[in-house]
Order: sequence, then C-alpha cells, then structure tokens
Amino acid sequence: MFFKRIDIKKYLKKLFRYLSFAILLPACWLSRIFPRNYKLWVFGAWFGKRYSDNARYLFEYVQDDKGIKAIWITKNKDLISQIRRNGNNVFLASSPLGIYYMLRAGVAIVSSRLEDLNGALILGAFKVNLWHGAPMKKLNFDENIFETEKTTKKYIRRIMYSILPYTREIKIYDFLLATSDYFKPIMASAFNISTNNVHTFGYPRNDILFDENYHSGYMEKLKGRYDCKNIIAYLPTYRASNNQEKDFELFSNGFNRKAMEAFLKETDSVLFIKLHYAEQERMRNKHFDLGSRIIYADENEVADINDVLQYIDVLITDYSGVYFDYLLLNRPVIFLAFDLEAYTNQRGFYDDYDFYISGPIAKNWQEIIEHVGDALVDPGKFEEIRREKNKIFNKYCDRKSSIRVFEYLKEHGNQKWKNKD
Repeated sequence: MFFKRIDIKKYLKKLFRYLSFAILLPACWLSRIFPRNYKLWVFGAWFGKRYSDNARYLFEYVQDDKGIKAIWITKNKDLISQIRRNGNNVFLASSPLGIYYMLRAGVAIVSSRLEDLNGALILGAFKVNLWHGAPMKKLNFDENIFETEKTTKKYIRRIMYSILPYTREIKIYDFLLATSDYFKPIMASAFNISTNNVHTFGYPRNDILFDENYHSGYMEKLKGRYDCKNIIAYLPTYRASNNQEKDFELFSNGFNRKAMEAFLKETDSVLFIKLHYAEQERMRNKHFDLGSRIIYADENEVADINDVLQYIDVLITDYSGVYFDYLLLNRPVIFLAFDLEAYTNQRGFYDDYDFYISGPIAKNWQEIIEHVGDALVDPGKFEEIRREKNKIFNKYCDRKSSIRVFEYLKEHGNQKWKNKD
C-alpha cells in the first residue's frame, strides 16, 4: 500500500483538543491580570475526574484552618454530592462559580497536571503540583520516547507552549512535591524547574498509613466476607503511555488459576488486584473468570489505593510508585518484572532496577507463589534492606506530611502572600 490508513477519529480528536486550547487563549490573558486572593485555594485531581490522591488529603486537612477558603474543582458531576456531604466546597470547572474561583485563587493545587483544574484560568496563581507517586520510571520529557522525538515535532511543541502556556507541564510549577532528597533532582529534571522549587515534605496521602484508627470500609467488608488471615495485593504500574498495553496482559507468564486458588486456600489468603486509574478504561470491558479468592477491585470500589495499603500483608508489583508508599509499612514486597527489558527500552528508569528493589524478583506466576509463600512464613526476611531503601526514598516516616506542605504554602507559597489580607 502506498498510503497508510488514517485514523480519522484520532486526528479529529486532536484537532478539537487544539481548537479548545485556542478558544481558551483570552482566558489565559485574563488569568494573568485578574486580582488574586492568596487565602483562596483551589484543588483538583486526575484531570478533574476523581476526588483522590495528595490533593484530596491536603484539601481535607486545610478545612480545619479558618484563614483559608478551600474549593474543590471537578469536571465530574457525580462527585459533587459526595464532597458536599462532608460540608466541603466544590464546584464544576465549567460552572460560573468554578470559573470565578479559579480566576481569583491565589494558590492552585493539582496532583497530576494543570488539567486537573483549568490551566488557562490558573496561570496567575501560585501553581502547586503534589504529584501522585515517587518515580522509579522516567517522567515527562525524561522518558525514553521523547529522546527519539523528531525535530519537527519538537519545534511544533515549543511553538504551542509559547503561544498556549497552559498546555505545558514543564517550567510552569512554583512548587513541586517529593518524598525524599533522592527524588528532588529527578522531579526538577522531569518538570524542568529549579531544585529550589522541589520540596521534600512527603505525601499527604501517606499520613493515613500512620493512623492506627483508620479503617477502610471496602477492606473491612472484604475481610468479613472471606474471614481470611492474609491479604495479598497485585498492583501493577501504568503502561498505556508507552504503547505497552498491546504487549501487557494482566495474567500472562504462567498464571495458573487452579494453582493460585489452591495456594490462597492453603494459606488462608485472598489476592486483591487493582490497576492504575488510567488503566481502568482499558480493562473495563474485560471479564475476569477469577474465582472466589481472587478479587478485582474497580475504580468505583477503591478510588484511592492508599486507603487500603494498611490492610495488605504482601505486595506484588513491578515498577509502580505505590511500592515507595508501601515501604513506609516495612512489609514484604515481591517484584513481578517479566517485561523488564521491554519496559526499560520504552519508558526507562532513573537508576538500575536493582537499585530500587527490596525483595525477590519473580519472572513468572509460579515464582510469585513461591516467594509469597516464603514471605507469609517469614515476613521479616528482607526487613533490613526495606529499612535501608525506605531511608533513601522516604525522608519522613510520620503523620505530618499534610502539616509540612500546608505550613510552607501558607507562609512561603508566594511572596505576594504577605502583602494580602
């Protein structure tokens, strides 16, 4: 064939996206000159679709401070009643009040991108990205796929960024959050900002890991239903950004349902599976014939994975940032890295994979069963190396990350702060 088949829907979607960016250009100019109130903070997460992650936990913490007016901005109508039920302020991003508050806010807080709110409306604010996971895999323009990007595409991207600054995710944030000094230069590189703008205060979402009175309704029901002794979790990373969704199968590399069921029954365990939020859509239409002790939780059941980490006895993961959060609990981790070479070539890591891990690497599901069995018998086997890794990847092991972030933003978030009532 002389011509490649053109995906019309794909190109139309891109066209409409760029047109919407252009339509917002006047709002961008207005955003820079609109008077800001530095005691008004707006929050958003995951492209405006979820009420979750670091932004959610900081938002809920801020409610106790009478000097700050905190507003959650969402693009998901279903979240309105949920958030208002707790007495908190929330508005749709497209509503008149949502637009007004974004134009007036002195501090704009996201967990993923400017799209968590509306990038064109918050350019004049102090822009805070709390991010959503300490990275072992490369982020943004550090990713391998951008190293091979064609020169023409790079120039087009630069032109678009200069004309439409609210479409970029680099050189834009005044504050970026990290969990340790190890990640500080990494985050600065990924977002192309000064290390002075990266702060190692820890993630607000991890505060609940140190709350002995915290309970997950979902996990309490799960434990009651199965009356099980152990909960084993399989939490794989996000892959769709580098086209690995075609190669990655949830249960490949020797998964044997009968063997897994027998193992779970023998050890009085259940296998809890939760995909990355961005992978949920890809898996939505797949039907899992999983069996009674294998549980697949979707987004409606568990919106925030940190809500259930306290209940997990053994974690199975690959390259996910949830591993660094789970290190705070010092419990066994098994690494299922059967596509390590492909993932390294396509996405890339900031260090050798061996540098990050604190437990055995399995190449298939049979080895997973063996390693998990060992971990259940002797959970302290890799305890010392987990402590060593945790010191590298988590500066704080306490319940005060929200406090540290809040106090900094309140006192030092913007020099204009001191000049405003």
